[in-house]
Amino acid sequence: MENILKTVYENKRLFNTLLFISHFISALSVVAAAVIFVKAFFISPFSLIKLAIILGIPFIAVSIIRKLLNKKRPYEIYDFYEIKPKKREGLSFPSRHAHSFFAVSLAVSFFYPILFIPLLILGLALCTFRVLLGIHFIRDVVTGALTGTISTILGFLILSTL
Repeated sequence: MENILKTVYENKRLFNTLLFISHFISALSVVAAAVIFVKAFFISPFSLIKLAIILGIPFIAVSIIRKLLNKKRPYEIYDFYEIKPKKREGLSFPSRHAHSFFAVSLAVSFFYPILFIPLLILGLALCTFRVLLGIHFIRDVVTGALTGTISTILGFLILSTL
């Protein structure tokens, strides 16, 4: 794994391209979240509250867990990173980007099922790029994606009875 990360890091064009795409996909997630929050509001204010609970509580839980665990990031462990991809240290596990993207994407898919496959592909790309950039380990993004997916499914199942 270290050799792959070093190869990506040393190829500045590839590294910067992956970083740009990673930021772009993350930004899409924010836009998608805004769209479904507006949609939920127009369905009913109660739908908006349910959506905020479904996405908000697990996000806060993931944030607390990663703060408590404070796992190092790959760029902190491997010594070839002269310039770190991020300024922060620790807080690698689980990945909030992966969690958020998969949670929001799944919520979007409940409103717009046709978007499920394209969003899944973007989510997998985001996770892959964050690993290749040395920002996260594979375990970080897999755990983040799973927590985002499972918490969103459970949230919709539990709150759909209300």
